[in-house]
Amino acid sequence: DPREQTSRLELAVARDNVQLELRFQAQPNRTYVIESRERLGLGEWKTVRTLVPEANGGEVVVRELIEKGQPERYFRLLVM
Repeated sequence: DPREQTSRLELAVARDNVQLELRFQAQPNRTYVIESRERLGLGEWKTVRTLVPEANGGEVVVRELIEKGQPERYFRLLVM
């Protein structure tokens, strides 16, 4: 229910020169998939990571290294 504070899904993103950090609050009994692609409107989404959080949920942090010369990357978070 998007009106309930505890059921809202927000993806926080932080970046420095060498890594990207994706952070969100996971709900119990849910599976999450982080996908990425190099162009926002074109191309196939590729799975970066599939996450099955602890039974009681909680904060999930995913870190991805940023390589020199790497093209732009866009991310999305799916709830399965």
